[in-house]
Amino acid sequence: MNRIPTSWMIDALRKSHLVLGLMIADVTQEQAQTLRDGAEGWSVVEIMCHVRDYQEIFFERIRMMAESGGDEERPAIKMIDEVARQAMVADRDYAHQNLQAVYENFLETRAALLAYMLTLQPEQWGRVGVHPMYGEVDVATEVFHAVSHDVDHAEQIGRVLAAV
Repeated sequence: MNRIPTSWMIDALRKSHLVLGLMIADVTQEQAQTLRDGAEGWSVVEIMCHVRDYQEIFFERIRMMAESGGDEERPAIKMIDEVARQAMVADRDYAHQNLQAVYENFLETRAALLAYMLTLQPEQWGRVGVHPMYGEVDVATEVFHAVSHDVDHAEQIGRVLAAV
């Protein structure tokens, strides 16, 4: 099976968050709270809170799969449905958080994820978990998901800022 080299995945993790940082570098806190992705859409700060929180989720999933074995050979990956996602938004008060502080928290988690990824042995990249919607998902796929999640929301922030 041809796989994306792990070094490419690590490089993507090292860079995708920088795009988000560049996009929000000149966004004021007022803009972050008022500029939205459509009338019912998230504000810039809410988008970044979502990205930060999902970074933690990706890290947890990756660690769970990479460290699986024995009785927990194929751990169940918890799916975050819309109800849980909306609860997270409310419980963590996304709308009133500080954009730069959120980004700094995201960077801290990304640095920890990168440090962790560098400790993995080649066979750990192929370890799997079972997602309720997608079936078997391996560590490499979840890393790709984390990077593509950054890109998706960078595009969303770009659309919000372009409308100004």
